[in-house]
Amino acid sequence: MSDTPPSAGEGLPVQPDLSLPSQPRINLPSSPPLPELPEDPPATSLADCAPCCGFSASTRFSSIADDVYFSNPIDYWAMENRGHISVAEPAAPNAVVVKKTVSLTYQMGANATDHSARILTELSDAFSEWERVASSARVRVKMIGCPDKDLRILLQHEIVPSGGDIIIRVDNTPVPPDPNDELRSYVDGGTDMTHYLNGGDSWVMVHEIGHTIGLGDEYLYESPSTTEPVITVYGHDMNDFVLTIPYAGQHPVDPAAPAGKAPLHFFENPTVMGQYGNMTFRTYMYYWVAYETSQALASDGRLNGVYIV
Repeated sequence: MSDTPPSAGEGLPVQPDLSLPSQPRINLPSSPPLPELPEDPPATSLADCAPCCGFSASTRFSSIADDVYFSNPIDYWAMENRGHISVAEPAAPNAVVVKKTVSLTYQMGANATDHSARILTELSDAFSEWERVASSARVRVKMIGCPDKDLRILLQHEIVPSGGDIIIRVDNTPVPPDPNDELRSYVDGGTDMTHYLNGGDSWVMVHEIGHTIGLGDEYLYESPSTTEPVITVYGHDMNDFVLTIPYAGQHPVDPAAPAGKAPLHFFENPTVMGQYGNMTFRTYMYYWVAYETSQALASDGRLNGVYIV
């Protein structure tokens, strides 16, 4: 036997032809052209988008402060804060303007001829003081896709013949003969003020106007407990502010009290809302402006928070 390998095709069985018969060509219909996509808009900075970031609002508001501004560990009545708020309106594009109407009535010997000049001055000075302190703060409005906008706070009032957001009952009751029976001005329900002409100095009006913008008293007298009251001022978009009213001492026992009566205690926060004659204001006293601004802009789907800064 030869060792030489067979040449190609020699000595091997013939393989069958496995190739497939040629198929007829099928012409597929051409696909319709794809619609053209719009071009991407040119890249812009936040500053370039200023025209599309505008916002404004103008509306009446009415809020029960004890429900939406702060918790209430001290037993007072519900206080309503009501008025008109304008946010970045054309007349004041860089401000939040809160405006309240005020009606004056006179009782117990008070009259417009003799006493209106004094009460109007005290009222104007009180609003100016609350606005002056607010001048160091801003309402910061955040809108999605827009630069933050910081707005000033303006507090205004207007005298109207009747039906004001605030009714002030100017009272000329004489000073009581008993020094323990003092005249103390007060605000009922946040909207109805009785202002005693013989019941204190001009600080009283500043304090009482604080109540008409939804702020509670920051003092507590004649408490049987020494536990300091705690008020939570709601921040809503901001962090809440927790306010502890400091212990101020033991309240004098009424000489007519029964023998053996337990001593009472009192608490005062050293602010315009907590201590007679004190003119200290705090930032949390304006948190309500941020809340009302947020409510005024609530229908704007871009709104992303309102803050006091």
